[in-house]
Order: sequence, then structure tokens, then C-alpha cells
Amino acid sequence: MNAICIIADSWRVDYLGCYGNSWIKTPNIDRFALESALFNYAYSEYPFTPPTREAWHTGTYTFPFGIGASSINNTLGNVLQRFGYNTACISDITSPYWVGFDLLQQSEQWRSPKMQRSRGEVPIDKFYKDYGDRPGSTQGTDKQKRADLSAHLRDRLSWKSDEDAYVARVVKNSIKWLESMRGRDNVFLWMDSWDPHEPWDPPSPYDRMYTDPKYEGPDIIWPNEGPVEGYLTQEEINHIKNLYAGKITMVDKWVGILLKRIKELGFWDNSLIIFTSDHGEPFGEHGYIRKYETTPHEYLSHIPLLIKHPDGLGKGKRFEAFVDTTDIMPTLLDYLEISPPRGMPQLQDEPSRRFSLNMHGHSLLPIIKEEVKGVRDYSYSGGSARYAGGSDGWLVNSTISIAGHDRCWSIRDRKWRYFMWLPIYIETKTGAALERRKSELYNLIEDPKEQGNLIDSEPEVANDLELKLRRFISSLTPKAGGQRLGR
Repeated sequence: MNAICIIADSWRVDYLGCYGNSWIKTPNIDRFALESALFNYAYSEYPFTPPTREAWHTGTYTFPFGIGASSINNTLGNVLQRFGYNTACISDITSPYWVGFDLLQQSEQWRSPKMQRSRGEVPIDKFYKDYGDRPGSTQGTDKQKRADLSAHLRDRLSWKSDEDAYVARVVKNSIKWLESMRGRDNVFLWMDSWDPHEPWDPPSPYDRMYTDPKYEGPDIIWPNEGPVEGYLTQEEINHIKNLYAGKITMVDKWVGILLKRIKELGFWDNSLIIFTSDHGEPFGEHGYIRKYETTPHEYLSHIPLLIKHPDGLGKGKRFEAFVDTTDIMPTLLDYLEISPPRGMPQLQDEPSRRFSLNMHGHSLLPIIKEEVKGVRDYSYSGGSARYAGGSDGWLVNSTISIAGHDRCWSIRDRKWRYFMWLPIYIETKTGAALERRKSELYNLIEDPKEQGNLIDSEPEVANDLELKLRRFISSLTPKAGGQRLGR
């Protein structure tokens, strides 16, 4: 039995046709959705690149424990290799949890050799807008940001077409590896593309596929991560969103090329194939652009998830269960018939198909088979924010912060989403104190964009959800090397 996972970084769920978008062209993934089980309520448990890879490859939550707290001994790659699978992880990013793969190709191998040889000036002002000394910048000085963008452009300007784009390089190398596996069984491919992540600079014709022809401003392909007020006009934000949409369509093309080759190589009918993303992308909905805050609002935590079963289970159906990124590894192991029953002994020296990895996630196959309607009653996520003490505040030596950020935990059901902010230690110009942001409560039916905080008018709803959230966190088994955080 074989399995193939196709990951596209930073894909907003509302920018995909099969999830309701009507103006962005995604024909290949939309066709794939007709062959797949589609999950309407899939979420990232911590909508940021590193923790999502950790959750995917360990089946464990990161937001209550901290990033990097999972054990790397029983990762997805390690387990599959232990059971004799031919495995490859091909990506243009990196993760410490990509261990155990027979073939591991990561970002440094993808940069064009011309990038190192290129000399001369690159037109940075055409693609970047200085942030200046506004409060809230998280990217360092404009000088450093310009240097980073210059390095990207030296590679980018050598491209002749989308054939040179990062997603194309990942797909081509994935196809090359699948060709080497043709006719074999027990094949597992993890293809993880950085695109459609920023910089949002797709080659022609994708760069002008959705943009307003009357727009005369710069192509801000890599805006500074931070508040938009006083930095970007609404016209500029709209243009950025349209550049992003062009990159979405470009990635869809290359996903289609991969899926076509999967069929031609004979893997279509004997493989579980998953398409998903790690998180969405903010475009000013709560006053900031890019992942200035990784708080799990809908536009950031809601992700696409499509699973094609070779037996046609769930084909063309939409499932309403709450599922998240911790469920990917248990689902794969269940399909490959090495999914561990909970409570069994840890892996010993000899391979056994009965073991426990202490995963927090659940297999989604029972949902696809329509044996159960769901695996959890609520969706749980966490995240971080850059500034809790205002423009003059910063964190100092906090023992309850993750990566130097303050954090929030959230819980949602069909109607409500509640955000609980954890306390952090703030040092300001006037002193230091333990502070906590005000909790947030949103009615998702009446306010799907989460703009009106009802925490003061609906305290009973908030208290009930906070109790359920705290009980859930307390029920989780701490991961090896980690401890439960918060107060």
C-alpha cells in the first residue's frame, strides 16, 4: 500500500474553488476534490510553519506545550522506514521532524546556481515598500529586509517562466523519485511546497491574472509583517491579494501536473493521496498583514483538507467533523495498517504493528467510512501575538511564553469561538508587570469574520467554553521533553 501527501504552504481555504471561491482558477485541485473526501472544518492546531510540521509528523499538539517539545524518535518518517517503506520527503523548506526518510531533499538544494553568480542592482523599490519606524515591525530594519529581498530577486530574475518556480522544482523532483519507484509497493512520498507562500511574485501570466489593470502602484510582493494602518493603502492590499491569487493558480497547475503523473505511473489506484496546507494568510482583517500574529482566526487557522482513498471511500462527499493537523499521521498509519492502538507498549527492537506513539490526533478513516461522525466535539487551536503591552512593551524572560511571544488558546464549535489569552511578563517604560489580554468571543454564524467581540455581553458562553478548553488541555499527555504551559 502506498501514500502520497501534497502540501502547499499558506493556502487560504477561501481561495480554493472546491471550498466556495468563485473568482480564482483552481481546476486541478477542484477535480481532485471530486475524487476525494473533503473536510469542511479542518484546522491548524498552531497556524504557523514550524509547529504544523511538528504536528503532522508526530500526531501531537504543540500549542499547549511549546514548539519543538515533541520527540523525534517516533516521527512519521521513522515509523514508516522501520516498517520497510520506501520513503521520500521532497521540499523547499526544512523541519527537524523530517527524519527517517530514505530520501530527504530540503530548501538549500533548490536555489538556482545563478543566484550566487548574479551581480548588479535589482529593482527592489518595484517590489517592496519601506515600513519605516512605525511601531510593530517584526522583520528588523528595512535595510535587512531589502537585503533579504535582494537575495530572492537575484534568483527570481533568472527565471524564464513558472518552470523555474519553487513549486515546479519540488514537483519535478517528486515526479523523478516516483518514477524510480514505479512498480514498487510500500511507497510513501511527502511533497511539501513553500508556494504559495510569500514572496507573492508569480511569473507571467499569473502575475497579472487577477490584478486591476488600472493599478499603478508597486508590486509589493513581500510586505513587512505587521500592522497595515499607515503602511498600506486598501488599494495596495487588494493588489497584494491579487498577486497571491495568481500564485494560487500557478501552484494549482503544478499540483495538476503531479496528479497526472501519479496516474500515469500507476499510483493513483493503490495510494491514499492527501492534499492540505499548514495555515491561511492574513490580509488586514484584524489590522495586520502576514503572520504578525498567529492567533487562530478563521482566515489563518482554517485549512483545506482533501483525502482520496483508493477504494473510493468518501468520494465526492463533504464531512462536517472538526479535524486538525494532528490527525494526519494517525490517518496515514491507520490506512497503512500500522496505526497503534492506544495504550500498547512503545516500539521495541523488533517491528510490531501494535505499539503506541502517545499521539494526540485521531485517524480520520472512520469518518470517511461513515462509521462515526467525528473524532472531537470542538476545534482547539493556539497561537501567539507579537505585542501585548502596546508599542512600548516587550517580553522579558517569560517562563510561560513560546519563542518569546505571548500566547492564546482557542476553542470553537459551530456557533462560537472563544480566545483565552495567557498571562505574560511585560516590561515597559514605566515598569514591569504580569499582564493578560482581554478574552475574545465571536458568534461565527452572525459574525464569520470575527470582528465583534462579545466577551462582555455573553459571559456565560465564554465561561463554559473556557472550562471545556481547560479540561481539554489538562487531558493531554505531555510530550517527551515538554511540559504543559499556562496558568
